[in-house]
Amino acid sequence: MLTLKDNKIIYKYEFCQQCGACGAVCPKEAISFVELPNGLKKIEVDHERCIRCKRCVAVCPSNRHITTEADDYVSSLTNKCFFLSHNNNDIIRRNCSSGGAVKTIVINGLKQHLVDGVYSLCKTEAYPFAKGMFYTPDNVPDFGDMPNSIYHSVMACTEIKDVHKVKTLMIVGTSCQLYAMERALVGKYEKLIKVCIFCKQQKTLDSTRFIAKMQGAEIPSDRNFKFAYRGNGWPGVVRINGKGLLWERVAALPFGRRLWTVPGCNICGDPFGMEVGADISVMDPWSIHKPNNLGDSLVTVHTRNGLELIAQIDGLVSDEQSYSDVLPALGLDDVWRKRICVPAFKGEQCDEKIKTAVKTEKYQREMLTGIVERLPRMPLLFYRLLNKIEPKSRDKILSPVPDFSDKKQVKVITRHAPSNYGSLLQSLATLKVLSGMGVRAQIINYQRPDERSFEKVKTEAKRKYANALKQLAYQIIRYPIERYAEIRFDKMRSRYLDMTSLCRTHDDLKKLVADIYLTGSDQVWGPMVNGIYDPAYFLSFVDRGVKAAYSASFGRTKFDDATQKAYRQLLSTYHKIAVRENNAVELIESWQLQNCLGRVLDPTLLLSGAQWEELIQVSTHKHKVKEPYALVYQLGNNTLLSDYAKNVATQRNIKLIRVNPFLHQITRGGEFVLCPDATEFLELIKDAEILITDSFHGTCFAIVFNTQFVEVLPAGDTSIRNKNLLEMFGLSNRIVNTLDDIAVAEERVDYDRVNELLDAERKRSRDVLEKILTSD
Repeated sequence: MLTLKDNKIIYKYEFCQQCGACGAVCPKEAISFVELPNGLKKIEVDHERCIRCKRCVAVCPSNRHITTEADDYVSSLTNKCFFLSHNNNDIIRRNCSSGGAVKTIVINGLKQHLVDGVYSLCKTEAYPFAKGMFYTPDNVPDFGDMPNSIYHSVMACTEIKDVHKVKTLMIVGTSCQLYAMERALVGKYEKLIKVCIFCKQQKTLDSTRFIAKMQGAEIPSDRNFKFAYRGNGWPGVVRINGKGLLWERVAALPFGRRLWTVPGCNICGDPFGMEVGADISVMDPWSIHKPNNLGDSLVTVHTRNGLELIAQIDGLVSDEQSYSDVLPALGLDDVWRKRICVPAFKGEQCDEKIKTAVKTEKYQREMLTGIVERLPRMPLLFYRLLNKIEPKSRDKILSPVPDFSDKKQVKVITRHAPSNYGSLLQSLATLKVLSGMGVRAQIINYQRPDERSFEKVKTEAKRKYANALKQLAYQIIRYPIERYAEIRFDKMRSRYLDMTSLCRTHDDLKKLVADIYLTGSDQVWGPMVNGIYDPAYFLSFVDRGVKAAYSASFGRTKFDDATQKAYRQLLSTYHKIAVRENNAVELIESWQLQNCLGRVLDPTLLLSGAQWEELIQVSTHKHKVKEPYALVYQLGNNTLLSDYAKNVATQRNIKLIRVNPFLHQITRGGEFVLCPDATEFLELIKDAEILITDSFHGTCFAIVFNTQFVEVLPAGDTSIRNKNLLEMFGLSNRIVNTLDDIAVAEERVDYDRVNELLDAERKRSRDVLEKILTSD
């Protein structure tokens, strides 16, 4: 792990995942690697050369934070597509590790020009017998040029500087390697395809020494030995200096008991690569495939791109499997236990039971390695018995494992895609609350083309201006601002939200499968950027399953007769509806619909301040302010808000800070914080002496964190949601109407009373959500 502390790059070997990306991206060659007796590399930083650019910190996979609960991570696999895949040539299939699926994807992907470049591994003659390699259609490897499975550590990213810019790039590696590769290769591709090699633990050279010992071979101190993993059918044979043993015989003890593991593997809980956005994951089909002369790879498909890739590769035979068919091979109990142990290995706050399990795990590893390293070569039966006799205390302590297969599947469509903190965080809150209620929830990654990038700016320009020159000027000025925020929020969505594959059309949406389809919060039923409502947010694509809504909002109070007629028809197909504002209840009742359960809280208010602070703990604290400050979070253009904020800061003699995703607010006063991470945004609100805002969700978070605040209502019809929120908690006196209303800011919110009301509303809203989830 690499971090910047006291203006120095600090390295922690115990968290290092051995990817080698830090040295590859260093512009001053200030990072070098020193090989240790166990075959791993230790990083040394030349602080004289180092310019503190933090590129090494940015690519380091050990800096990742787990954002998905273990239950959610594991249960998300119930929604995936699975295939048993292999090369259609039996000779190739037999000689590769697991049917040659990955090699076939790389080689034929290049030959068919499905990709323009691949960064993967090539075989070498000396230890570690592989290194990174950039392949192109002009440099397509043969099957023998790429290594079979390698279980000792290989610094796969050291040659990443050889990658040149291509249109479509594929990267192949473990989860930690994919994380590092993607960040090191920014600007080198237009489209990125990620193939994850399933990995729960890389091994040190000591693991290979143990295998050699089992075979009656020896690895010399100069590491000059011949070595080959796998091949010769499935699961294959391991050969060291010409001596071989069946893989299943040598793997049981080191892999079953996690011996000689790379230290940094203890803090990775993402073996399938889902948190790094892998398109497919590839693993051995343990427990569902009998040893034979041929092989298969179990391929888990996570995205539409992955599904298309599998379908298009020539020479790849892929037989689709059901979740229940492949469940024994996925090893989900172990994945779940490994994932919940990550905080303990990091030394972070976690349950005492988990700490005990990790302490016991470390002790057993040390004991078992001590036994087998000190004893002379023993019969294979001894090692098999040792693996079975010594109890796996970690597994006993962390039992029982939840049953992931029986959870209801809930898919939520909401306004998660705009570059807006409220949109992102209410989506995150929805997932967390649903998860806590025992269901498996995903955000439907529905993104309208006219809400993205240049199309959005062009649509806005047409709505704002009739004059073509004004439209053009608006597009030229606004597009770079929007695009920067979009890139930042895309990263945050990937980091914090469990989403389906990308859906852009009605046909995409119809492919989704769930028990309950839920219209989520925010202004989902109001007009979109083009001024027209979108039927997708009314679940028009759902033919089967329960249709419901929680905390949905129309965003306004008045609609023409034709729109009201359409709304009534669309909402009549719902089983249960709960809305966010009182006016929405009144509208639905006026349409004589009988499925409305009333008004409920916005999802952000269902989580306590302490629960939100858990998220803040993963913040980099990049924008943490040590002195008192007033914070401005403004969505509209009302100059009253900006002027009022300046007055408050001046009167209190404190710093004024303004936070916003968009650069155009930089001139409105205050120290400007541009598009910080969501965790830093929350931290800024939590630590502020006072918040001045026109934002509904800004007010929500002030209430959650018990931060003093005032509100300048947004212009127009949309202010109704802000008014409803303030009225609910008796806070209408927080509204500022003129520049002279300084007394509003001076009067403190009585949060004892507000918290009592909030607790009652939380209970009522959760009860409503429970009714929705138990709908048949």
